[in-house]
Amino acid sequence: MRIRHAVLERVLLARSKILDHLSMSAETREIENAIRTYVATASPEATVPHDDDRLVEHGFVASMQLLDFVGFLEDTFAIRLRAGDLVPEKLATIAQIATVVRGATSRARRSSS
Repeated sequence: MRIRHAVLERVLLARSKILDHLSMSAETREIENAIRTYVATASPEATVPHDDDRLVEHGFVASMQLLDFVGFLEDTFAIRLRAGDLVPEKLATIAQIATVVRGATSRARRSSS
């Protein structure tokens, strides 16, 4: 009986992790799509960036637009980015920015609970 209980606990834990991952993946896709849309409309480039394109280096976002971009992120996702979030390595690509936004969203949820 204890073995069945232990197996059931493992199955439920694995299921929970899978559901969390799927939920995070959907949230990440939503964040990435919002960022991609903003960049595509604000960019002088005719092409839409891929998730791993370096936005400033490839001309999708001018360095002078970064403050506006940070404002967009904070307003759109109802977050406040920390100074540690605003480093070039973390704001280089859509994928990296989505990670920063996800982290800030998670912090905001925890602080409001």
